Amino acid sequence: MSKRVFLILLMMSLIRLSFSQFSVSFNAGFNHDNIMYSDYLKNSIPSDIKDITTGPLNSFCFGGLVNYELNKKFSLQSGLFYTGKGGTITLTYYLTDQIKVIPNDRITPFYLELPLNIVYNYKNFQFFVGPYLNLGLAGRTVITGDLIGYGSIYDQSRAIKFGTSDSADLRPFNYGLNFGMGYRLNNFLFRLQYQIGKTDLRINLPAVGVNIQGLNLSTPAINQTYLLFSSTITLSVGYVLFEEKGKGRKR
Repeated sequence: MSKRVFLILLMMSLIRLSFSQFSVSFNAGFNHDNIMYSDYLKNSIPSDIKDITTGPLNSFCFGGLVNYELNKKFSLQSGLFYTGKGGTITLTYYLTDQIKVIPNDRITPFYLELPLNIVYNYKNFQFFVGPYLNLGLAGRTVITGDLIGYGSIYDQSRAIKFGTSDSADLRPFNYGLNFGMGYRLNNFLFRLQYQIGKTDLRINLPAVGVNIQGLNLSTPAINQTYLLFSSTITLSVGYVLFEEKGKGRKR
């Protein structure tokens, strides 16, 4: 179903509306990404995990944006972007009443993103809202962790696995809503955008054996999928590369 939606939106983004003003711009910017979890996730945490916290990361984006002016007030806007998302997630659990373990997973996925916005134009300002769809391309997950008072026991870095199997880290598709505003100054576009979406994250931590003061202990293996909400604030600058109005009349 997600693949069909992606293809439909992609076809819509490539259709040229000959009766309207048509422009293409290149945009690049910085992302401030975060992952969040709901109260439902808190209630579903395994009993051996005492706490879960998330944090932000910074990334970047770039791509092309296509704008079809439907009339003087409204536009249809789409494009394709290479964009980073992600964040950090930290678990806390105890091997004994006094020995605490804190593994941290730093997740930096990159996606091909397809937005589809309805835009309201007021003078040089733009106000837009619409859905987006992401296709996972690449990224890394870096897991570090300390046995408090005894040093590091987790230290692994590997490529993110996109898929639907139990061995995958992230689903290949995720979706959400984006909204924001922009300002056009001559051929330059300045945009501030906020996105919120959801994704499934599977955390895979192998059991680790440790010897502490003569005690042979083992950290629990964690193989759990969490439903997380992602949020991204993007500040970007664009430049209009091409623009025409009506049937081939260039501006």
